[in-house]
Amino acid sequence: MIGQTGKKAKPRVAMLITSLAGGGAEKAVSMLLQGLDPERYELHLIVNRKEGPYMALLPSYVQVSEMNAPRLRSAWKAYMRTLRQVRPDVVISHMWENNVLNVVGRRLSGLRFATVLCEHSSISRHRGKAVNIMRRWCYKRADAVVGCSHMMGEELKDILQVPRSLVHVIYNAVLNESFYSRANEPVEHHWLQQRLEEARATSDSGVIEDAVDTADPDDVMASNIPVLLGLGRLSPEKRYDLLIEAVHRLHQRGCKVRALIIGEGAERERLTKLIADKALASWVELPGYASNPLPFLRQADVYVQSSDVEGLPTALIEAVALGTSIVATRTATGTEEVLEGIHSALLVPCGDAEAMANALEKQVVELAVQRQRKEVSNVTSKQIVGHFIESDSRREIAVSYADSMDTQFQRLNKFTLSYVVEQYESLIRDVLKKHGIEENAVSRQL
Repeated sequence: MIGQTGKKAKPRVAMLITSLAGGGAEKAVSMLLQGLDPERYELHLIVNRKEGPYMALLPSYVQVSEMNAPRLRSAWKAYMRTLRQVRPDVVISHMWENNVLNVVGRRLSGLRFATVLCEHSSISRHRGKAVNIMRRWCYKRADAVVGCSHMMGEELKDILQVPRSLVHVIYNAVLNESFYSRANEPVEHHWLQQRLEEARATSDSGVIEDAVDTADPDDVMASNIPVLLGLGRLSPEKRYDLLIEAVHRLHQRGCKVRALIIGEGAERERLTKLIADKALASWVELPGYASNPLPFLRQADVYVQSSDVEGLPTALIEAVALGTSIVATRTATGTEEVLEGIHSALLVPCGDAEAMANALEKQVVELAVQRQRKEVSNVTSKQIVGHFIESDSRREIAVSYADSMDTQFQRLNKFTLSYVVEQYESLIRDVLKKHGIEENAVSRQL
């Protein structure tokens, strides 16, 4: 614990989050715990519920504590009990309820430890007035507040009035050394499996067809029917109803496309009904959660972000890294930062189904033209992407077929695990110094 400088070999760093369910913040925490050096830190994870797909990815050296409170808002006693057991030097909390719990828990427990609060969703997103009142009070009393995009950093200062000196911008880690090997795993959906086989057969025979305007999917090869992909939790702010409506409008124009929406959540029943109401059951599918969605992203024709709100859109970064065509809503934070310099990506207003349909049609037509001209193949282009540069220095960067190595390196480096870990290690060092604790000299040398 802070103030006991004599015997501890390394600082205790704890991550606080509700669970490791399949969301962007949970994935970011999992990646951080994989990337932080166990020789340098004693690593802990504090969760309310020990559940979620990312639990299986935790290294064995991470010590997990479960609070198991009925509701996170009533977890004060459980959190203080856990703090006294873990006795951390720094707690890095994620998402606003955990951030409030972190600051208030420190005051109520009487323990001394540094608090780092991480926001993963736009501050401007509509919430009750009481939420921002709590956040303003708590965030000013933290040792550091992290926004996962520059626009979010500005919102922390402007909306929550967090002092500039406390605000840090650190992107979430998305790319690591296993990224491309995972992306090259077999795809697990019959549409994409079939189109891969037919694309190979077409390539061998030299036959190229354009099926954008074909009315019946049984009349053409599956490889010629564009596959759109939505990826993320089935929750209201993701607006998958917008993607479904855009597909419906494309079909009304005679532009036949298929759509896969990979994820699970509370919106499944409503989205399933919407698909049936639009007579799209043969064209839009909800396969559920995928532990590795990267093969879907690699093989899809267009990745579609339909959200009203994003903090830092993980799937969008993955789509950029894999060279997949993109149509995305222009959210308040994150999206434009990710797509900076990606001139082929199309941005549309949030909630505008007609604009989304127009952008999707443009991307689909462009892909058909490219295939006819044999300028780029949906299969071979993705094979070219998966190369790393500067592997000796652990900078795991993809080289896109469309960019120079330098351009792609600058674009994606900020999302690599090695780079993000460096930023957090620097921040941990700074907040520990504020409380009078230095990292052990031995761990510094490792």
